[in-house]
Amino acid sequence: MGESGTRDEAGVDPADDVRRALLLAVGHGLRTPIASAKAAAAGLHIDDKQLPDADARELVSIIEDSLDRLNSMVDDVLTLGQIAAGCVAPAHDGVDLADAIDLAVATLRAGGLVRREFPLGRAPWPSQTQSLPAGSWST
Repeated sequence: MGESGTRDEAGVDPADDVRRALLLAVGHGLRTPIASAKAAAAGLHIDDKQLPDADARELVSIIEDSLDRLNSMVDDVLTLGQIAAGCVAPAHDGVDLADAIDLAVATLRAGGLVRREFPLGRAPWPSQTQSLPAGSWST
């Protein structure tokens, strides 16, 4: 039985499902910057050709960005471990939604994951006027 001690009707501890999903996400998230850094480093080891300086700088930049992302993820995993162990209490402060979105988009863009731009104020979904259910945000 998982730490939560509760099981659903099928006898599955919901906390175990969350742990499995987190491990899968973390595993994939960690492999991506490692693979990028490794591929860029391999590109620097071309023995038979001299890389142009611009290409070498680009590969070094890819390595640095990948290792920065990896470092950030490791920090997040360690923080989650501290929270789970009760060593650190999560802060329940409010955040500015626009700042959170800007940070998320910048992070995705830095990783090459944003491929399409939308005009400011134009959402890619049908209704721009849908509101969140009451109580789903803090004031």
